[in-house]
Amino acid sequence: MRNLFFFFCLTLALPIFAQEQSSLSHQEIEQRAFEVEGYLMSPFCPGRLLRDCPSSGAHDLKIEIREAVATGEDPQIVRDLLIDKYGEDIRAAPLAQGFGLLAWITPFIFLLFGTLLFFFVVRPKGKSEVKNTKTPDEPLSKEALARIEEELKD
Repeated sequence: MRNLFFFFCLTLALPIFAQEQSSLSHQEIEQRAFEVEGYLMSPFCPGRLLRDCPSSGAHDLKIEIREAVATGEDPQIVRDLLIDKYGEDIRAAPLAQGFGLLAWITPFIFLLFGTLLFFFVVRPKGKSEVKNTKTPDEPLSKEALARIEEELKD
């Protein structure tokens, strides 16, 4: 009887041990798929990331990505396969090589140029145009006081 009970418990526990240890949880699959979708532009909605595209084609592609990630495929490989399938235009950001390197460097060049422009052109002019704003020591004439009174009455 004791052996039968042990066999029964072992039989119930087998499905737990039969699962692969490398299988990903649902949350991990979603996180990896979301990461892949964020690196790619949608081939169905121009100017939108794949993760933001509401079209049915994009929905099917998202399902395809999730299935690939669920099988244990590396997100980088999934991305590369989609780039091979849809072309380089699907990349959300250009590679930092060749002409794409210019897209990465240009903002920093403009930032440096703007900073230098501010410190050497705009800032010194602001200092030199500041004039003495002290009030005059002499009192206003009677004519000026009368004109001020006229203006205040209106």
